[in-house]
Amino acid sequence: MEIINKLGQKISLAEWQELYNLPAGSKQIGKFFSIGEHSIYDEGFLAAPLIMVLDKYRELKGKPVVINSMYRTQRHQDNLNAAGYRTATTSPHVAGMAADVDTTSERDTYDSVSLLVKAAKQLGIKIRLGYHAYLADGNTFIHVDVCPEYYAPGKPYYGQDHPTQWERAIVW
Repeated sequence: MEIINKLGQKISLAEWQELYNLPAGSKQIGKFFSIGEHSIYDEGFLAAPLIMVLDKYRELKGKPVVINSMYRTQRHQDNLNAAGYRTATTSPHVAGMAADVDTTSERDTYDSVSLLVKAAKQLGIKIRLGYHAYLADGNTFIHVDVCPEYYAPGKPYYGQDHPTQWERAIVW
């Protein structure tokens, strides 16, 4: 597992743990999240601001939360598309910048969206949230990503090929 810092550089988990005051040598990627739980794998990479938003969200929620998807390989993404799931052609999950957060009901989804917005605002991190279409399909989860922190004008990945939607904070 590697972490993408705010400058767009990949650093080791050990370096991240030292910077984020996590126990050295542990499986922790955040204050409330560890490799091996739910959909947090030892492979791939994750954006530091995403971890920070999820930690703040968990703190504000006051109880454990389930992440049903974080980093995905392109192959995994292709398999989801082939199976008919509603997924992006170019996914922030493959870039290590997204998570899908489980919610238990429509009400919990709306409450959790408010908490994610509050968490991001408190941290000064721009996020993108998706949940309307999922609720319309009868699903209760929220897509959250931090793409604007890397792909907006003036950010480290702005010149790289990416969907223009990744440049701004939006809710859909």
